[in-house]
Amino acid sequence: MELKEIISQVKAKEEQAQKLIEEAKVQAKQIIESAQSQREAIFEEYRKEAKTKLQEFRELQKERLQREKEKIEKDKEEVLKKINQNREKKIERLYKKLLEFIKDEYLKG
Repeated sequence: MELKEIISQVKAKEEQAQKLIEEAKVQAKQIIESAQSQREAIFEEYRKEAKTKLQEFRELQKERLQREKEKIEKDKEEVLKKINQNREKKIERLYKKLLEFIKDEYLKG
């Protein structure tokens, strides 16, 4: 009977070990699924953050380009203003020379 008891105990231990192995497999599968789910959640969070940062970057670029455009427009206006001032000064000088010439010619004649 001892041999039968030993065999019975060994079989019971094998069954118990098999159950523990199956439970470990189930737990491992759950751990893997949980890790994958967490990884996907983290990836989604990073994707959203990257999208937000990209949008912020685009807005900043747009603002910077607008400021540059305004500066160029202002510089353009300043250049045109100076050109017009120079043109007016030239016209004034030519007008004075013309008056001087007319005066000289009138006095000669």
